[in-house]
Amino acid sequence: MSVRKPIKILVSYLLPGMKLAHPIYDLHGEFLLKKETVITDRYIASLQKRHILTVYIEGVAIPESFILHQQEMIEETIRANAFASIRGLAEKGDAHAIKSITLSVENIMEELMSGKMAVGALTEISSTDAYTYAHSVDVCLLALQTGMRLNYDKRKLLKLGIGCILHDLGKVETPIEILNKAGKLTDQEYDIIKRHPRDGCNFVKKIQNDIEDSTTSIIHRHHERQDGRGYPQGLTGDSIDEMSSICAIADVYNAMTTDRVYRKAIPSNEVYEYLMAAGSTVTGRKVLDAFLQCVVPFPVGSMVRLSTGEVGVVTDTDPYLLLRPQVYVSETNRVANLKDELSTTILRILDSEETLEFNAKSLITI
Repeated sequence: MSVRKPIKILVSYLLPGMKLAHPIYDLHGEFLLKKETVITDRYIASLQKRHILTVYIEGVAIPESFILHQQEMIEETIRANAFASIRGLAEKGDAHAIKSITLSVENIMEELMSGKMAVGALTEISSTDAYTYAHSVDVCLLALQTGMRLNYDKRKLLKLGIGCILHDLGKVETPIEILNKAGKLTDQEYDIIKRHPRDGCNFVKKIQNDIEDSTTSIIHRHHERQDGRGYPQGLTGDSIDEMSSICAIADVYNAMTTDRVYRKAIPSNEVYEYLMAAGSTVTGRKVLDAFLQCVVPFPVGSMVRLSTGEVGVVTDTDPYLLLRPQVYVSETNRVANLKDELSTTILRILDSEETLEFNAKSLITI
């Protein structure tokens, strides 16, 4: 028996015959295509028309005996409902929408606390009018996992989750052409961007004037930085509360690892190594260490090039040796366990084009 690990690729590289490894939802969080759907030219055109940038397809077949751990995944419908809730709040702006947000965060918490994990990101919905909402859900997921690492109780986790899912709500007031500008922002444009924490606080207070201080604090301070180079107040160190710092690091990581309409995502291993080196300028060491235990530099399913010249797919990771995962090399049907093969390293994660060029036949399913 064998298992096909999901591989993330740009929609522009999809080919007829590939099979979806995850369901796809549209910009409103509505279900579009189910898992295991075989891609056709019509589906590709429809996804491009709907501005969906990336999807997960079934990758190379891996013998089950080479897969050490199988972890249950968060239900995609729960993430899609959370997306719909935050979008509904931005568009309707009523107290009922806040209740829907709370319920969505509680459902995500239950999934995570039951031991399930999130694979991939809703930020595959990366169109100009949906990125902010999808990004907010993903930041909420990352923050909740970090809070769990810090032993937050359920009440504190709920506060953290609600604040994080609402953290970018102020961007609904920011012009789309500024949010999605490919080049460097002018000073005037950057000043407009820097208004969104304040605008977000005003937005939620207008809807619910008794909103908790922890929520407004996260919204207002998620761009503050330990070194004082953040905004809007230029706070430093302990003057930034811990939950705001958790949101800050989750926000940075998700933004950097997400494909956008104007640039490709930075590979997760490069972002991980960047945060290891410079993350303390964003958040305190305690939060940073907890966060780095919640993300992996080489996610399971990533296709990587080894220093031996071989190409393989990551099949397992060790939480204590995240830079030394297990890699299945399909050409020779062997597993390279980098914990043992100390002279072998991973050079880089393959991009969509390289993935297809290397193993096109293995990716075609009909």
